[in-house]
Amino acid sequence: SIPVRTSTGTEMVTWTYPSPRECLACHTPAANFVLGLRTHQLNGPHRGTGSAENQLAVFHAAGLLPATFDPASVEQLPRAVSVHDPNASLSERSRSYLDANCAQCHRPGGARASFDARFSTPLERQGLLGGTVSNGLGIDGAAVVVPGSLERSVLWHRIQEIGELQMPPLGRNQVDGDAVRTLGHWIRSLPKSRFIPGFRGEYFNDTELTDLFRVRTDQRLVFSWPESA
Repeated sequence: SIPVRTSTGTEMVTWTYPSPRECLACHTPAANFVLGLRTHQLNGPHRGTGSAENQLAVFHAAGLLPATFDPASVEQLPRAVSVHDPNASLSERSRSYLDANCAQCHRPGGARASFDARFSTPLERQGLLGGTVSNGLGIDGAAVVVPGSLERSVLWHRIQEIGELQMPPLGRNQVDGDAVRTLGHWIRSLPKSRFIPGFRGEYFNDTELTDLFRVRTDQRLVFSWPESA
């Protein structure tokens, strides 16, 4: 254990050094083994030197990016934000947090799950809203995120767990209260939809989240629509 100074004093924290196998639990082949070095995560102020200059521009000047990169293009590139950023929307803050903490596993070819946490994937295609879960925690009508309902949103419950059910499963021994509050506000802000077993809701307007339609997730449900439908 090592002493760690916090805002409330000093506490002893047990430091765990992950084994090579545990490292690969997050540094996955699906994520190309690298975490963090993504355009949207680097596209912001270069805080290490106290400079307000864009980090991608600093990297380019240092010769770390291809000569063809145009520093003037950074405003048009995707940009993730801090979960604490008061100038960003709840959606941007929440999706940035999920990208940084979950997307290494929760992506195509990654962990067995129904959603894609990558920031680069539009919300309507992420499978977060109404996404099916393998472990519903005994909650009736559970989904990855149930718009307007914290109680039925498994994602919200799992990020508050410490132990076997915690997410992310490694590298964390306490609850990130700021993230829990931000994700909670975001989930509550999403328009509520009445859930029908075998369906999930998908949204096609990332800003307003108003256009809702149903997508069949249970292939056993078969419909015979009239030609005029």
